[in-house]
Amino acid sequence: MVSPVTRHAQRQRANTRLRFACTVLISILLGACSVFQSETSQTPITAVAPQLIPIEAPTELLAGTPLTVTLGPVSIPDDTQVTVLMTHSYGVRSYQTQLEGGQAELIIPASDTIRSGFTTLTAISDVHRGKHTLNITADAPVEPIVPLVGSDTIIADANHWSIAAVLAYDQYLNPVNDGTIINMRVRHPDGQLDAFQVPSDNIIAWQRIFSGTVAGKTTITVESQGSFGPEADLLEIAGWPTNFSVSAVPPTLPADGRQLVTLSTSILQDKNGNVAPDGTSVVFTVSESATGSERRINAFTVSGVAQAVLQAPSVPQIVSIQATVYHESSTPLNFEFTPQVTSFPTQFELGPSDNLLVEAGPILGELQQFVPNGTLGVLRITRDGQSVFTGETEVDAGYAAFDVRLSKLGFGTFTATVDVGGIIVTEAFTLQP
Repeated sequence: MVSPVTRHAQRQRANTRLRFACTVLISILLGACSVFQSETSQTPITAVAPQLIPIEAPTELLAGTPLTVTLGPVSIPDDTQVTVLMTHSYGVRSYQTQLEGGQAELIIPASDTIRSGFTTLTAISDVHRGKHTLNITADAPVEPIVPLVGSDTIIADANHWSIAAVLAYDQYLNPVNDGTIINMRVRHPDGQLDAFQVPSDNIIAWQRIFSGTVAGKTTITVESQGSFGPEADLLEIAGWPTNFSVSAVPPTLPADGRQLVTLSTSILQDKNGNVAPDGTSVVFTVSESATGSERRINAFTVSGVAQAVLQAPSVPQIVSIQATVYHESSTPLNFEFTPQVTSFPTQFELGPSDNLLVEAGPILGELQQFVPNGTLGVLRITRDGQSVFTGETEVDAGYAAFDVRLSKLGFGTFTATVDVGGIIVTEAFTLQP
């Protein structure tokens, strides 16, 4: 068992050792700091003042030309390496050189200057810098110089216009410089020759081309600094036709539902006498007075004339024919389809099977010939003004035959009308028990 006195003595010895260890550690740290301060004070840092590196080079250079760059004079030790950066919209190129007597000369090869545009030269050596800006200009235009035209068709009325444009390039595919003159020549269909000197601006040179009053092909050519290209075409076409009419051949037809009449427009011309181009759309509108209906026939012009074929109706009538081109219409033409049938007799007799046989014929045309087979015949039977039967048949070999069951009629007095080709024959008959 340890007495209180002994424990007190042990604690004092432990505290004494701890204070000693702390004193030694502090002494070591202070000694290290003094050594570090001593070494630092022995190697002072000397700051280098940045200098401007003068760059002598042209401010404008033709594309594809070697570029001579002179650096200096500058107070930088000999054999110091200098990096020259050429920055361009196409990228960055790096070159190395060394100073001798505070100067250096660098030649950038022609293969590195073929792209036109603003270019920055930057010289770098440690903290020293220099900068120079130059413009690499495009070379002369090269062939072919191609004119582009749009739209390629305009109306020959001295009011409509199109645009001819040129995108000219040099031998390195650089667009030519702004202000480069493009000589443009325009020959109109009437022989008129227009000449324009068009400056290139923002890559493109363009000119508005107004039409003349004569339809045909306009030829456009371009040239610049002795370089040429192919021609471009611009079509000047007729405008809206005016004062045109419609004719029909033959001048009349029977309403047989079969024959054809040829409709033609007069030559379609605009106010300047230009003929409408082939393929101009024309619509013939045929209004039938008998039925109140309309027929529309589409056609296209050839040599300024549009033609269409109209089939005769089966009912005699006068039809109105009008041609329309765009929003212009001709004066209506009245065309008569005459009756194809003159007159015909009818016969009524009872058949062997409780039926009524009605025969119309011979049915003859205007030249005393049988009307065409297939001509429609209609039989209507009424009693006391009320319809009791309606039937249709086709004419065959000049006759139209109807077969009516008596059970559909009953007994009494009837009125029968036979309609063939718009000619109506009426007969009365009586059926008795």
